[in-house]
Amino acid sequence: SVYNDGIAHYNSSLITYLVSFGVLIFGVNFNLYYFLLLRKFKASFGDEELRTYLIIVASATIFICLNVF
Repeated sequence: SVYNDGIAHYNSSLITYLVSFGVLIFGVNFNLYYFLLLRKFKASFGDEELRTYLIIVASATIFICLNVF
């Protein structure tokens, strides 16, 4: 970012959520996007790497929320 405080400079929860969603989506293996393009939904959503990634992200999110409150 061109600002010292990064995306916090914009003071918008929408921008924060959009950036977080983009980080989550682009953290996924790009082979899964190829499977989605070929309409092989079972192969993409059944991938163990994707499930592990989402479990780690969800666990970290829950842990951080519990720690904050």
